[in-house]
Parts: sequence; C-alpha cells; structure tokens
Amino acid sequence: MFEIARHQIRRRRLETVALTTGFAGIALAALAIVFENGSQTIGAFLASGLYQFGWMLGLGSYFAYRAGSLLAKDVEHDRVDVLLSAPISRSSIVRQRFLALLIVMLLINGVVCIIVYLGTIVIGTPVQPMNLLAVHAFSIPYLLVCASIGLLFSAGASTSTRASVASAAVVLALFVFTRQVDGTAYEWLSVLCPAHYYDPTAILVTNAYAVTDGVLLLVVAFLFSSLGRLWFRSMDLR
Repeated sequence: MFEIARHQIRRRRLETVALTTGFAGIALAALAIVFENGSQTIGAFLASGLYQFGWMLGLGSYFAYRAGSLLAKDVEHDRVDVLLSAPISRSSIVRQRFLALLIVMLLINGVVCIIVYLGTIVIGTPVQPMNLLAVHAFSIPYLLVCASIGLLFSAGASTSTRASVASAAVVLALFVFTRQVDGTAYEWLSVLCPAHYYDPTAILVTNAYAVTDGVLLLVVAFLFSSLGRLWFRSMDLR
C-alpha cells in the first residue's frame, strides 16, 4: 500500500543520516561554545543559531528543494509512464512521496531533539524539555509548508532543477523578507510568510507559542499540497 513511500525513504537513507548527523554536529558545536563561554542563555543561543538559521532557513530550503523534484524529475526524464503503468493513481503517487518527506522530517527532528536535550544536561545548562519539544513539534508544520511550496513547483515546472531551485529561492526570500520587515511599518506584510508563524526564540526563551499558528501552517500545507496533487492529476503527460 505504501510501496512508493518506502522506496523513497530507502533512496534517501544516506541523505537523511547525513542531514541528521550534520544538524546534530551543529547543535553540539553550539553547546560547546556555550560551555566554553559560560553563557546562561542557552535557549536564546540555540534559537538564534541552530533553529532560526539551521532549521528555518537551512532545513526549510532543503525540503522545498527536495520536494521540487518529487514529480518534475520523473516527468523530465520520461519515467512517469512506467510509474503510472502500475495499478496506482496519480494522487496516491503524490501522497506517498510527500509522506516520505514527512517521515524524514520526523526522524531528523526526533534525533536532534534528543541530542540537544542530552547535550544541555551534559554541559550543566539543561533547557526546558517541554520548550525544546515544542520547538521541534511546531517546526513540522513550518517545514511542511516549505515542502508543499516545492510540490507546487514540481507539479508545474518543466524541469526538476528549475522547480527545486525556484522552491528553495521562494523559501529563502520569504524568510529574509520576514526578518527585514520585522519592527517596521511593513511588518503586517509578514503575515503572508510562513516564518511569521514559527518563532523558535519565543518558544525556547519565553515559552510563548500559539497552537493556532501551527494549525494555520498545517492548513496552508494541506492546501498547497492538495493544489499540487490536483495539478499533477490533471496534467497531460504525453
């Protein structure tokens, strides 16, 4: 039933391990800096260093880039006919490939969350476990929006490279725009950006987060991914 999802996960095993190891290494390096400097603001340091840029910008761009090739790559290389010859619908293909990305998100978040928490205990400045868990939990809706942007581009672009680059560029631009208008007269425009609804610093430092923001991001991710699925389903692939 989930053969495509399992195949996608197997294909990305090394990539997932490399990503998880890389982000775990960044987290440990950040904790080492805190330990050396005797900083007491572990939450703020992790939020600004690891989660604001590593998670929101780096991981968000990665999932947008990867989602950009979910459909376009097979169409570009004329492999989609072989895939569609199997007794499976186009909608199921999209759902399973997107599900594979979600599983990768969960794996990376789970492993890094545990490593960060244990690391803060080792250096003697343990972060609040519920705050850390919330940072990772609320990152999932944000990352799903990034991936759904990639899926939209993948359904409509003529080449996978173009779709992937455009998707990552959009996520990067939205992140930068949100930071640039913060505290200005144009701050209200940031409500159009997913980064507006996920603030690791507020969660880690002040335990402030809105469940409604996470729900809104999930709704947006569902709408974007559904549009991508419908677009792919209605395409003439001859």
